[in-house]
Order: sequence, then structure tokens, then C-alpha cells
Amino acid sequence: MINAHATTSQSQKSSRPINAPSNDLENRRCALLNWNNYEEDEVVAEGKISSTNPSTKVHCVPLGRDCWKVWVDVVFDEYQTMEVYRATMDAKQLGEAVGSTLAWPKSSIKMLP
Repeated sequence: MINAHATTSQSQKSSRPINAPSNDLENRRCALLNWNNYEEDEVVAEGKISSTNPSTKVHCVPLGRDCWKVWVDVVFDEYQTMEVYRATMDAKQLGEAVGSTLAWPKSSIKMLP
């Protein structure tokens, strides 16, 4: 018996599982709030939502139900050395994450117009 396997190039594969609902927040601009400040909405960075699917991985670690995957576009100067919520091999401080993705607590994300 011969098994035929269809192959798909990496560029054709979706980052979302086939059965996952579409993410209407994907690519929406957002403000990242200081996850360690519970008293006020202190904006530390801006970026875009990459995924809200809990099974999506950020640097090989699933998001889980409390985080969203975000692209970090801009980190404000005074927060460059702030510890990220979930450190990766590439970013332990927020300034190191510019141009990359992070897991960020969804309770500390504010959508921008």
C-alpha cells in the first residue's frame, strides 16, 4: 500500500489551526499596558495583535487562556528595561522585543482606534 502525502510549503501554511475561529482582532493596533501596575492604565508600548488563540505558540510556548500574542512595534523610552511578562530567549526586557512577538496578558492590552 502506498501512502501519498500532500505537502504544503511553509509560506502557504496558516499560523492558525484549521478548526480555529477567525481572529477579527488580528493586526489591530493596541497599547500594551504595564502588566505589573494594577491601579492605572500605564501604556508602555504599542503594537499589533497577532493572535488571541490560546493554542498559538510564542517562541515554542502556547499562549494559554490569559495571554494574547502581540507584535511589539514601539517601546517608550522609560520602559526599555522593563521585564517582559513571559521572557523568551530573545527578549527578557521590553526594549529587546521590538520587531518581534511576545505573549502579553490580555487584561493589559488596550485596543487603539
